[in-house]
Amino acid sequence: MGIFRLGKKNKTKPGAGIIGIDLAATGIKMVEISQENGGFALKHYAFATLDKTILTPINLRENLALAAELIKTGIEQGGFSGLRVVASLPSSQVFQGVITIQAQDKTEAELKPLIENQMAKLLPFPVSEAVLDSRIIPQENKGYFKIQLNAAPKTLIESYVRLFAGLGVELLSLETETFALIRSLVGTDQGAILLVDIGEQRSSLVIIKAGIPLITRGIKIGGREITQTIMDSLGLGFKEAELMKRDFSYNQTKDLPPAIKTALAPVLHEIRYIINLATQAMIEDLGSIDKILLTGGSSRMNGLAEYLQAEIGLNIYLGDPWNRLQVPRDGGLVLDEVGPKLAVAIGLALRGEEL
Repeated sequence: MGIFRLGKKNKTKPGAGIIGIDLAATGIKMVEISQENGGFALKHYAFATLDKTILTPINLRENLALAAELIKTGIEQGGFSGLRVVASLPSSQVFQGVITIQAQDKTEAELKPLIENQMAKLLPFPVSEAVLDSRIIPQENKGYFKIQLNAAPKTLIESYVRLFAGLGVELLSLETETFALIRSLVGTDQGAILLVDIGEQRSSLVIIKAGIPLITRGIKIGGREITQTIMDSLGLGFKEAELMKRDFSYNQTKDLPPAIKTALAPVLHEIRYIINLATQAMIEDLGSIDKILLTGGSSRMNGLAEYLQAEIGLNIYLGDPWNRLQVPRDGGLVLDEVGPKLAVAIGLALRGEEL
């Protein structure tokens, strides 16, 4: 499911590319795909990361002029040919939830005021200042409706529309990282899955059933905190600690150093918490969590999946965002390395191919 669709529905021409743009706080990640040979083929990818060593990091989501400059450079230098874009919205600024409405024999038009009434009670900002999106989740019980809700501040949507209009591209849709990750990593899997995205500045955890996010949590712990812990425990500078973390990702050992385990403690705690929360909430038809999928730039550390699996007791896998794409045979280790970083952008581009 995509949200906040903006462009007109266009029939994709053979070879025409769709660009997924993940506008994260600390960098830009872009992927262009096209429909080829009955599937989706990778055409180009690019990313630009801001300097991590500065004391006061720049937030690209608050500096859209700099974001526009990076996107323009990426399109030009990366050889991107498509002019249609699907871009990410920060999940932290978008309300997402599932509600149940007792409304037998109601049409979708009759449901609209009921949905808005529920939204007014739940949103942290006025409904009049929001862009709303909702979708009815199919149910066997005809006496009630389950509704997937999404709402974003109008000011946020308008700022992104201006950003891409200034770049001369067609913005087809905006959606949160959560839905993009579901599309690229979960696909049609109907099971109950915990998706753990370990980013640079924060980690997001989402429990998904049949492609629908049911519970979402976020913590301000990510790759930067892992680097900081290595610095503090070993007395290293930032660049040396970053290099050590990166080198460890290619180390064949499966035993995480104590410093990294210490940095991961809040993430481990949050995984346990969200699993317990789902159990206590007794969400209808959720059942037990089948598996955990890891993604994000810091998810590739050797031994991470094994460590978490031993601590949690569930099967844990590294998500593969290339699974739905035809990729160059000579991509090899390079694509394996950058895949977790590009998972959101890939999911966004796939959304564009659905429009």
